Amino acid sequence: MYASPVRGSKLQLAALSGAVALALVAASAQAQISQSGERKNINRLGHTDLQGRSSYQPNVIQYPDGRTILFAGMHNTIPVINPLCSGSPGTLPNPLNGNACEASGTMIIDVTDPTNPVEKFHIPATAGAPTMVRMCLGSVLPGGQAGKVYMLRNSSGYEQWDVTNVSAPVLLKQLPGIRSTHKLWWECSTGISYMPGSNDATLTPAGTPLWRQSQAMVIYDWSNPHNGQQPVYIRTFGLPGGQPTGTGATNSLHGPISAFEHPRASQRLA
Repeated sequence: MYASPVRGSKLQLAALSGAVALALVAASAQAQISQSGERKNINRLGHTDLQGRSSYQPNVIQYPDGRTILFAGMHNTIPVINPLCSGSPGTLPNPLNGNACEASGTMIIDVTDPTNPVEKFHIPATAGAPTMVRMCLGSVLPGGQAGKVYMLRNSSGYEQWDVTNVSAPVLLKQLPGIRSTHKLWWECSTGISYMPGSNDATLTPAGTPLWRQSQAMVIYDWSNPHNGQQPVYIRTFGLPGGQPTGTGATNSLHGPISAFEHPRASQRLA
């Protein structure tokens, strides 16, 4: 992971490399850690290898108690082979869990001290590849509880977790049966999530029409983590030709960004 230069007393976290390295402009760091590779105005400060797993999409959030926690979504289809785990691609021993063989899912890392990132927990994949994670504070989520932190991830469907205790996350809700899940957006102030995917033909009741595109935009309300009910379905949105009765070529929808939370995202580019 990399960071922009320090402004005042705050470290501005910016981006993440595939191996999850941490960086900021610091003369002492240059003397201790190799700075090979292309870079500009940044230096690497710390590093964690994710147990040799292949990362995809990271996200960072500051907890109510001041800790900075990083969540790394990972591939479990990349052919990283370990003979101790029967040679299954993406399945590796997890030293945080007695070296149990686990399919790569979501790694939780405490990066409060960027020079010493600490892997706290690995949530294995239950299905598919949980490449994407989004987090919300309970004080912001409409039905959340103050002091708590929640995570939403894809996994051949979508899952909502209570990740307040980074060493013991709790699964709250599952929405299975959605194919081609990937990059999602979760509005913390409304609880509404925009999630790529469409009904899985193998799990859809007979007679239910399927979208012709594997990645339509499925929209659900995840605002009430603790109500014991499934997330509320709002609608499925797709491009012309992708609907069940459409014709012609189809296009996938990928990587939504909320113009509600980021109004400038809907403006014309200069």
